[in-house]
Amino acid sequence: MAAMTVIPAPTGTPPSEVATVDPYAPTPTPTLAPGQLTTGIYVQIVGTGGVGLNIRSAPGLDSSQQFMGFDSEVFLIEDGPRERDGYTWWYVVSNYDDGRAGWAAANFLEAIPAPNP
Repeated sequence: MAAMTVIPAPTGTPPSEVATVDPYAPTPTPTLAPGQLTTGIYVQIVGTGGVGLNIRSAPGLDSSQQFMGFDSEVFLIEDGPRERDGYTWWYVVSNYDDGRAGWAAANFLEAIPAPNP
């Protein structure tokens, strides 16, 4: 009589969970410590007492003034930081007018959530 060998069937491995990405989910705003700034975030001008903030052509107090920014005006940080003349400088661009761009002292900038499109 022939001997029969039984080979057990492989055990099934449950499929691993695959993370899905919702392409329509809003991009989260990074959580920053108070006073911390970084590129790619929105900021508003604060603390000028209504006088406004000189937005300059380059980091530093000796560079020419491009325009005056006012309290609550919103900008996107695109470059920086640069240290000059006792200040930390960030290159900011207005979210409504690309012509309003230049270097601003961090002392007068506050991180805010991204504006609605």
